[in-house]
Amino acid sequence: MPRKVSSRNKMITLCQKFKIRIFYIGAMILYVFDIFSTQRREKQLEPRFSLDLSS
Repeated sequence: MPRKVSSRNKMITLCQKFKIRIFYIGAMILYVFDIFSTQRREKQLEPRFSLDLSS
């Protein structure tokens, strides 16, 4: 019985660590994706602004 409990606790701690890792990795991916999307928006908006200024 005590062995089963200890192994179960180990599994719970591993799951918690894994969840934390997934959360951090997901946050990093979202952060990088947000940076790339903002850069693309800026590049798309630059010519429009220049056209508006010229006209």
